[in-house]
Amino acid sequence: QTADIAALPAVGAYLSFFTKMVFAFGLAFELPVALLVAVKFGVVTVNQLRHFRRYAVILIVIAAAVLTPPDPASQLLLAIPMMVLYEAAIIGARFFGGKQSPKAGTSE
Repeated sequence: QTADIAALPAVGAYLSFFTKMVFAFGLAFELPVALLVAVKFGVVTVNQLRHFRRYAVILIVIAAAVLTPPDPASQLLLAIPMMVLYEAAIIGARFFGGKQSPKAGTSE
């Protein structure tokens, strides 16, 4: 063995890693769209999204652990944007989301 030999990853392993990461991040960035559609069609409400925020964070961390390789850096690189996107979806749903219930004392 000489010092000139360097270990290089196989092309198949690199492509497998790359496609898995692209798929994981692609799914992650669809989260706000899916939540906005769910609010728009009345599947969930903004208050429900707020109430279940803790559970959503746990599910996001689990999804990041499953979808990424077992190193903490890539898991955080997926989980943190997903949490931010969840919060952005809540804010977006307030403005663009489902039907607003009529306020007390107003007639329509």
